Amino acid sequence: MARKNKIIISLSGGLGNQMFQYSAYLWLKQKGLNVYLDKYYYDIQKSFTHDKYKLNYFSYINEIDFADIKIVNKMVDYSRCYTIKELKNTNLNKLLKICIIIKKIINNIIKKINKNINSSKILNVSSKFYLETVNYNYNCLLDINNNFNIYIWGIFAHYKYLNDIKDLLINHYTFNKPLPQKIINTLNIIKNNNSVAVHVRRGDYTGDPIRDVCSMSYYRNAVQYILSKQGNLKFFIFSNDIEYIKTNFFFLNDYEIIDNTTLDIPDYYDLFILTQVKHLIISNSTFAWWGAWLNQTPEKIVIVPEIYHRDNSFVPKDKLYPPEWIKLAIN
Repeated sequence: MARKNKIIISLSGGLGNQMFQYSAYLWLKQKGLNVYLDKYYYDIQKSFTHDKYKLNYFSYINEIDFADIKIVNKMVDYSRCYTIKELKNTNLNKLLKICIIIKKIINNIIKKINKNINSSKILNVSSKFYLETVNYNYNCLLDINNNFNIYIWGIFAHYKYLNDIKDLLINHYTFNKPLPQKIINTLNIIKNNNSVAVHVRRGDYTGDPIRDVCSMSYYRNAVQYILSKQGNLKFFIFSNDIEYIKTNFFFLNDYEIIDNTTLDIPDYYDLFILTQVKHLIISNSTFAWWGAWLNQTPEKIVIVPEIYHRDNSFVPKDKLYPPEWIKLAIN
C-alpha cells in the first residue's frame, strides 16, 4: 500500500492560537487526512511564559499525532515558501520575501533561546514550507489534501469550519480540572449576577503600531451598548495589566478584577470563567475569542473590535467573527 503524504501543522503562540491550530488538525483529521502537529517550537524555547505548550490543559485531548522532528527536518525548507492556495496551480510562485522574513524570525528566536543550537542545521532541510496564506483572507484548509507533503504555519481563525466540528470541539475543550476555592467563589458570584466579562490585553500589545487596537473609547462604547440592552450588570475584568485597569476603568459602577496569577494555571481558569459569564466584551485576542465562542450562554451578547490588526494582516472580521457578534469601532 502506498504511503500517505504527511500534513504537519506547526503549533505556535499562546493558548488561543494553539486551540485554533488543534482545531484545524482535528478538522483535517475528520476528513481522513494524514495530519500531525509539530510542537518543537515549545521544546526549544521553554523560558517564554506566554508561549508554552498548553493543550495538555484539556484531558480529552489525549490522542494527538505529533510529528517527529526528524521527519519535519526532512520535509521543510523555509527557503521555498508557498501559500496553500498556490497548491492548486501547476507553476507555484515562490514568496521569497516572506520566507526570508520568517527564516530570520525563527533564526533569531532560536539564537535567543539557546546559543548552542545550530539554527542553520534545523532549517537546512529539503522540501517545502507553506504559509496559511498571505493575509488570512480565506480558509486555506479547504484546499489541503494528501497530494503533497505539507508543513504549514498558520492560525486558521475562521469560525465557519469550526462549526463543522463544533460538538467535537466543545467536548475536547472540556474544563474538568479540580477548581480552587478562589475560582469556585468567583463562579458563584457570576452565577448570581448579570455578569459581563471584559477582556483587556496589554503587555506585548501595548504601543504596538499594529496590534494595540482597543482604545478606552472602544471599551466605553461597548459598556454603553450592553447597558442599553441589559440592566443590573456586574463586570469582571481580565487583563495582564492590573494597574492599567485600576487607572482607566473607574467609570464602571460595579466591577471586579480577575487576577488568578497566583494559581498554577491562571490562563486555564481565566478561560473557563470567560465561558461562564452571560455577556462578553473582548479584545483582539485569540484567547478571548475562544472564551466567547465556547460560552454556551443562551442570548449572550459578544462585543468585539471592528479591526483586529491595524494593517489588516489578520483574518477579516466577516470570517473571524460569527455574524451575531457585535462589532464596534476601535476609537
